[in-house]
Amino acid sequence: MVRSCLLLPWILPNLARGSQTLEWLFDMGGGQQVFPLMDFVASESQEIDAFLEQQRQRLVMPGSSLTQIHDEAAHVRHQSAAANEVALADWLLQIHWSSLLDSDLGRGILAELSAVTPQIESSPCDAASYDVDDVFLERLERSLQGIETLPLEQNEFKWADFFGRKITQQPLCLVGVATLFLVAADITAFASAAEGGEHQMRLERALLFAQSLVRQHVEEAPPGQIDRHRRDLFRSCWPIWRLMRSIQKELDAGHEFRAPQNAALDTPQQETEDLLYLTVIVQCRNDDYGGNMLLRLNRMLATTTRMLHTTQVPSEIIVVEWNPVFNAAAIHEEIQREAGAESVPIRVIQVPTSVHMSMPHHKAHPIFEHTAENVAFRRARGKFILKTNIDNILSPDTIAALPSSGLRLPLEVTPEMTGRELKSRSRGTALERAYL
Repeated sequence: MVRSCLLLPWILPNLARGSQTLEWLFDMGGGQQVFPLMDFVASESQEIDAFLEQQRQRLVMPGSSLTQIHDEAAHVRHQSAAANEVALADWLLQIHWSSLLDSDLGRGILAELSAVTPQIESSPCDAASYDVDDVFLERLERSLQGIETLPLEQNEFKWADFFGRKITQQPLCLVGVATLFLVAADITAFASAAEGGEHQMRLERALLFAQSLVRQHVEEAPPGQIDRHRRDLFRSCWPIWRLMRSIQKELDAGHEFRAPQNAALDTPQQETEDLLYLTVIVQCRNDDYGGNMLLRLNRMLATTTRMLHTTQVPSEIIVVEWNPVFNAAAIHEEIQREAGAESVPIRVIQVPTSVHMSMPHHKAHPIFEHTAENVAFRRARGKFILKTNIDNILSPDTIAALPSSGLRLPLEVTPEMTGRELKSRSRGTALERAYL
């Protein structure tokens, strides 16, 4: 049964045709080079601001009409009919999507829309999708479920893929392109709520670009297909409303830190344990960042353990694996120990994804390097700590100098010390300054 749909006074039967957003975006690189997606969101540009102002002028604030939109969204979720989906799509194409993020009614609308089941076989948008899109969508799904982090570079890779399809005149789903801007909005939403300023501007830009692309998808529908393109807002496999709901949740979270529960980490070392002379600390994750990541890690570990063993420095190495990569081997399984350096233990501390995702800005960074290092600092058994990276190969002279360099424990600072005294007494040796 199809409900009768009361169109709001500012809703037009046919959308007014606007600027071709996709063409404008891809022309920014001269038409042959892709302009990074996040640059559209983050760059200070009067040209970008002017273009988005044109898109903003085409939208309206819904006001009290949100109640009607909420009722229609609930009906589409539970007893959907084509006519109701078409009417709801018209409403959603003409209101500011930002108006759905800051009210209880908006939250209710997003809750209903995010639960609508896609119907891929009837979606014109999905007919323009490829198997490589499915791989990206699987990663995005795991991100929305909190299973893994979707790195920002993966979003940029998909953006470049869409650019390649455009210049080679292959089919392209504009709802899919809009999804990438919503991913960018989801990444910046927490900072937008916590800090405002430029982060708020980035969020607004990303939402406007996403909505403008979805509008273009409907406006450019072939004759007789416009209603099917409207229904793509709900029936496509691209999860625009689930992302909108995720953005809303990130905004609600604001700057509050959600403390992890029952983190699967080993406990800090007790003060009564015998101390070693040195703890070497590195952090990483098995994502092949920078290329040949495991090769670089094993080279660093092999050379460092061999030299520490040879010089008989009582020491250990701690490797912190932060936010393990989904379906990738754990770091401890990839470490290759060489014979003859067994006196230097290598300890691997794995910080699970649940801990990473409990922290502010976790969607913007797949690894928090300094926080990972702090995990190791608290568990180090060495009197002295050398924090380094897997790219660094220490020289034999550095290792040989460690036992005789006169390293000192940290200076105990008292309120009575002057700035000159602090500078003088904390100078230390050249080795301490250079390497520790």
